[in-house]
Amino acid sequence: MYAQCAEIAHLDGRLGTAHRHGRLRQATFKITRLGNLVGSFQIEGIPIDRAQAARALAGARPGSPYEEDIARFGALYEELHEAEALPPLTPEAIREWHGRLFTKASLDQGGPGQWKTDANGVWDDAAGDWVFIATPREDTVAELAALLDWFENEAYRLPAPMAAAIFFAEFETIHPFADGNGRLGRLLNLWALKRGGLKNAFLAPIDERFKRSQDRYYAALSTTNSGSSYADYCGYYLAELRAAYERAVDLGRLDEVFQGLARPSARDLLQWVLSSRSDEWFKRGDYPNEEGVSDATLTNVLAELTALGLLEARGERKGRQYRLDWSAVLDRVQR
Repeated sequence: MYAQCAEIAHLDGRLGTAHRHGRLRQATFKITRLGNLVGSFQIEGIPIDRAQAARALAGARPGSPYEEDIARFGALYEELHEAEALPPLTPEAIREWHGRLFTKASLDQGGPGQWKTDANGVWDDAAGDWVFIATPREDTVAELAALLDWFENEAYRLPAPMAAAIFFAEFETIHPFADGNGRLGRLLNLWALKRGGLKNAFLAPIDERFKRSQDRYYAALSTTNSGSSYADYCGYYLAELRAAYERAVDLGRLDEVFQGLARPSARDLLQWVLSSRSDEWFKRGDYPNEEGVSDATLTNVLAELTALGLLEARGERKGRQYRLDWSAVLDRVQR
């Protein structure tokens, strides 16, 4: 496990130097944030897809309470990612975050920023059983304060990924709110990683990994219920975190794709697709074309990117649409 932690720290450093263009780093951030938030919400069984979440993050009027929550999470996610240094948290600050992130309409129980008033725990819909029963409501604030004190004053003895793993498991064990603990806890997990020194944690698609391995995610968490051992859970967590960082480093190497494009207009258009339409179909007229390239050049650029396999296309003439082909992009990066 210590070797895994060392490799994760190494990957975090590589990720910090992987982006030579600021716009590309921003595109990578947007892609990762979108995937993490969708994955985090879908773990809870919330029916929201990437297209809905992308519109909410882009500032479109929310079509549902969950889309509004996505926009709220997205704002705090960016704020924490951009911060030079993260301050320690208090139970009151976490309660305020809960109030900031959720609306009354999106919570099945309780209210935004309100501590739980009844017994609760983590429920696995697939298994139809409790993962564990949480801390009694009367002990919520004291247990949360103890966890935060441990993280600030004791956890430095452990590598940052291992400390964050234990912090996240214990936060979920406390389950301080009636609803929203999973989504808030996974955001706090990224906070804990960055607070522990992994500066690029918010560029790692860890919540996407949790969603893809959802059965093992709950099974691993359940092994921490007694508080006697974190070995199985940390083994799962560190493997998923390392895979997330490896994916993030691949995204950071997208510069290599741009270097293979001769036309500046092709690089500009691909950057726009990555930063704003990475998972959506678009038409030529959707492109803002800030450089004012001619229609003929734009048509040729779209044809070039399609021929290279970076974009896939459907339809004909005015109805022709394009979408990023992620498998082809990553294949070019990994050659």
